[in-house]
Amino acid sequence: MAYTVEINGTDKTSSVRAGTLRITKGTDNRNDCALSLVTTASALGSTDGAVVGQDLKVKDGSTVIFGGVIKTARISKLESGTGTSKKLLIDIGSNGYGDIPSRRYTTSNYTNKYAGEIVTSMLDDVLNVTGADENLTAGTIDDGAFLSKYDAVCMSVKSVIDEMAEASGFVWYIDDSRALHFVQDHTVADAAHDIMESGAFKDFQIQDVDISLENYRNKQFVKGTTEENGAVIYIAVEDTTEISARQTIEGSSYSSGVYGDAINAEEIWSEADATIAANNAIKRYGAIPYTLCFTSMTNDWTAGTKLKVNLPSYGIGSDTYFLIESVAIDDLDGKNFQSTITATRRKAASFSTQRTEDYKDYFSKLIKTAKGGVNNGYGSGGGSIHYSLETTNEAAVSVTSAAEVVATT
Repeated sequence: MAYTVEINGTDKTSSVRAGTLRITKGTDNRNDCALSLVTTASALGSTDGAVVGQDLKVKDGSTVIFGGVIKTARISKLESGTGTSKKLLIDIGSNGYGDIPSRRYTTSNYTNKYAGEIVTSMLDDVLNVTGADENLTAGTIDDGAFLSKYDAVCMSVKSVIDEMAEASGFVWYIDDSRALHFVQDHTVADAAHDIMESGAFKDFQIQDVDISLENYRNKQFVKGTTEENGAVIYIAVEDTTEISARQTIEGSSYSSGVYGDAINAEEIWSEADATIAANNAIKRYGAIPYTLCFTSMTNDWTAGTKLKVNLPSYGIGSDTYFLIESVAIDDLDGKNFQSTITATRRKAASFSTQRTEDYKDYFSKLIKTAKGGVNNGYGSGGGSIHYSLETTNEAAVSVTSAAEVVATT
């Protein structure tokens, strides 16, 4: 891979120190880039913040493989003495374009709008408003949940889009070309290679296989907003086939096989939207989590693709499917590159390309809870009807309504 590095459109490849470039590509375009420049103060052409805030692009030929805003720059001297001609080492860090909406704020009110319409409004009327244009474009923006009322008071655009995604069971991201996307799932594409002990592709080295019950669930509760009449939006979805399988594995004398989880989201204003969120969560976390990590000197791996794995020596004796969650590409010596791939297991029949939540999501939710909600959303009216749903082996969902749910375990 022959790469070029541009800062604010100027080619800086010759200044990049060999062996320092690292690009991490994640699902939902959660990308990071780190590199070091050998330069001088005079060559920087700026004394106020150095390169922080400037646009960074890394290209493989004409293809942009990373795009973002430089967020951090650590400067150290390589030569003693004074003057602007002394060599400097600048360690640069960027985490893509996804932070742009976090620094733009809005007070907006909407009535009878789809979440996607509100996202489009954030893009057109706030992020790209005349005179303060972030030069973002619209990618794929789907409808999502229907909101009869939504108020955002002194909120960041990121928080608004986060709430639209949570209400819809969607994901959003800004890609390397500065296009904003708001979608339920990505198109499922196969990974460039299979990881199979008996397969033709051999350029992989397994680092480890980690199995954990963290985030796993086969029963999902969703509690939405409290309506003006006091009714609470509430549903429960369970995968009875998965519960039965866990009972068999764990022993019915020791375990019910039930693994429940609750989503509390004031941004959900209808039972239909709560059902979407619950089913997406089961689809995303409804298989016992396996995390596979391996390295490869082949560098055509893509985050968000479907990886077929068969590794009998690791206890994976049948074709099992994983989502590639991240690909880290390291420049080893200025000429050779190594990819480190991390993938998590998914259900084959209802493959989810939504990434597994990490510590960033966890702390984001803690901060949001600590700050308290500033939005008031109300459903489209109607009686106090709650729904209990069951899914069986990713089959159609059966819905049973009840005037009130007394207890659900």
